[in-house]
Amino acid sequence: MRYKKAFSFLIPLLLFAIDIFLLGLFQKPIISLLLCFYTTWLFRPGTRALRILALCCLAAQSLILYDSFSLVLLYLLPLTALFLQAQKLLNNTFWLPYAFLAASIVTADFLVKPLMLQTSLNPLFTGAKLCVNLVIVLILEKIKK
Repeated sequence: MRYKKAFSFLIPLLLFAIDIFLLGLFQKPIISLLLCFYTTWLFRPGTRALRILALCCLAAQSLILYDSFSLVLLYLLPLTALFLQAQKLLNNTFWLPYAFLAASIVTADFLVKPLMLQTSLNPLFTGAKLCVNLVIVLILEKIKK
């Protein structure tokens, strides 16, 4: 049992390395395995340390991509608090991971990056990124169960 827990803490670090590799391959952050992992583990009880490690890896990834450690924290921390409260109120966690992922991608691409990095809006790229990451969360949810 201890080996399974120790291995679960290596998963965010492995996904961080894969995300950096995919960034070099595609030249754009289309697939975010680390965000998908954070999304699937966000609503599971007793995984606070794993979520914090994934959040730190996401912040380090933001530092590599945008030279800002806190850019991802700017939208993920409020969204995490909002969706954890929604989980308590609604008692239905089936659609919450998908809604959280969609909210985080849309917030990042349409609100934070244009305001903080002065990038242009690209709805087609955001839609493709959203579809790919939703499929990955669906696969991770099926693997998790």
